Amino acid sequence: GDTLYGVTESGGGSGFGTVFAVRTNGTGFTNLHSFAGASDGIGPVAGLIIVGTTLYGTAQNGGSGSEGTVFAINTDGTGFINLHNFTGSPGDGINPRGGLVLVGSTLYGTASGGGTAGQGTIFKLSLTGTDYATRYHFTGGSDGSSPRPTLIVSGNTLYGTANGGGSFGGGAVFAIQTDGTGFTNLHSFTFDSGSPSFTNSDGEFPIGELILSGSTLYGTAFSAGGLANGTIFQLSTNGTGFTTLHSFTGGGGGGRPSAGLILSGNTLYGTTRLGGIGGGGTVFSFSLGSVSAPRLTITRSGADVLLTWPTSFTGFTLEANTNLSTTNWSVVIPSPATIGTYNVVTNSIVGLEKFYRLRAP
Repeated sequence: GDTLYGVTESGGGSGFGTVFAVRTNGTGFTNLHSFAGASDGIGPVAGLIIVGTTLYGTAQNGGSGSEGTVFAINTDGTGFINLHNFTGSPGDGINPRGGLVLVGSTLYGTASGGGTAGQGTIFKLSLTGTDYATRYHFTGGSDGSSPRPTLIVSGNTLYGTANGGGSFGGGAVFAIQTDGTGFTNLHSFTFDSGSPSFTNSDGEFPIGELILSGSTLYGTAFSAGGLANGTIFQLSTNGTGFTTLHSFTGGGGGGRPSAGLILSGNTLYGTTRLGGIGGGGTVFSFSLGSVSAPRLTITRSGADVLLTWPTSFTGFTLEANTNLSTTNWSVVIPSPATIGTYNVVTNSIVGLEKFYRLRAP
């Protein structure tokens, strides 16, 4: 609706962080919950997800096991509950620094430490906190170590980054099935050159979460790269085609990106922790270059599906078909509405299954 939800790492009644709400126009700020420590957690640093009227998140420390928590709270601030208290033993993770993703009715996340090798874990649990299980234990070897960012999901595959480890010690991009099988190292970041330049071809220490567009993953590496201040990279979901798109220069060009990217149309947007004119960091954009056709995106919204494509591509017509073996494509009604920089068509989830395409002018 018109409400934003988030967390603060510190502050609140006990100084251990909060969950808050604020309207998009800046009014109505509300502290929904102040963390108290051993009872509920300390220092939430990752974003929340919302399922119905319930918010889900992680706290990196505290809880009954002193190693972090997974929690739920209603959007009105009632009903706070710890769904899981991390202990580090036996085989449990510790210190979750990333958020959660939802697949069906199951939450997935990462713990940056703990597990059987002490190098972090991937875990899952239900929306009620039952059925908690560790899906993967990082070894610190070629698979990586210390996964920090929030995972992303496509179908039954989870994608993420490990801050350390990999084949060369600079971190890794990985994929794993939601049932815990099929772990794959998609890319290991290479050694830097050492003092004095600390450069390499691809970057090191990816601590921001990935984004997925089609079959391409985009992300940032915190340091190294051609100019020693981090990189923007892309690779295919099958691990091929790794490309360094940009090496940060430091100084006025910004450096040390530590958060994920967003993609709008054909442009990536993100932030750097350092650099810029005042030295306090930057907000940047990076164009992926010209493309010949827009990308059609379909997402579920309650009982509807939203079909969207950028308004920068003009003249394209949205069509639907119930059978790909025929040529009976028909124009989708209603006509698209313009919301920001996107054309948006809302269709109810009723009737026959449909396929959609954009017809070029």
